[in-house]
Order: sequence, then structure tokens, then C-alpha cells
Amino acid sequence: MLVGCGGSSADSPTEAVRQWVEAVVDHDGGRLCELSTAARQARQLNFAHLLGGSSCADGENKLLEFTDRIDGLKHFKPTLIHESKTRAEVEAGPGSVFGLEMVDGHWYISKTTDEEGEIVAR
Repeated sequence: MLVGCGGSSADSPTEAVRQWVEAVVDHDGGRLCELSTAARQARQLNFAHLLGGSSCADGENKLLEFTDRIDGLKHFKPTLIHESKTRAEVEAGPGSVFGLEMVDGHWYISKTTDEEGEIVAR
């Protein structure tokens, strides 16, 4: 799926992250892909292929199997760190920062960071 082609988007960076976390809690890999940039979708598709999957959603769902902090996400409040016309960063809890990009007037997740602050393709 390409961003803007039948996918879903958000009108603000914090709304995009809120929707993302909701999809993680719901174990909805398809929704995570809808909220991602095309570059991030491609990374997840490559990950899925390594594990025998065939879609971005397969890659997301496989990663969700290893996510052990889901319950703690249910009560988070996203905080805008920085926003320009085309990029933003939102914190979703200690050590959890999302990079976002504006595409066709809507915000999409481009990257996340892990607890050590390392940028990950997730």
C-alpha cells in the first residue's frame, strides 16, 4: 500500500501517534501500515519477506508478537516535541519518540525510537 492510496492518515502529529498506539494495543498491523510513510511500509515489507510474510501488515504483526509494553501504552498522552511544515517529533512516553512526515496534507509515522533512543525501522 502506498501512502495516500486508500490508506489512513491524521491531521496532526499527536493524532497520528495516538492512532498508532491504538493500533498497537489492538494488534492491528494493517492499521500500522496505513499510518506509515511509504518508506516505512517498504521497510516492514522487507522485514516480512525475511520471515516468510508477504505484506507490510505481516511485518508489523510479527513485530507485535515481540512487543511486551503494550498494556502500558493504553494510558499514554502524546506530547509534541517539534513541528515544522513537513516533519514532526512526538513523545509517547519515556524513551518513545516518533518521527513523522507530512504527506499530501496529512501526518504519517516515518520512524520510532527504542528505549535507548536508537532510531529503529519499526
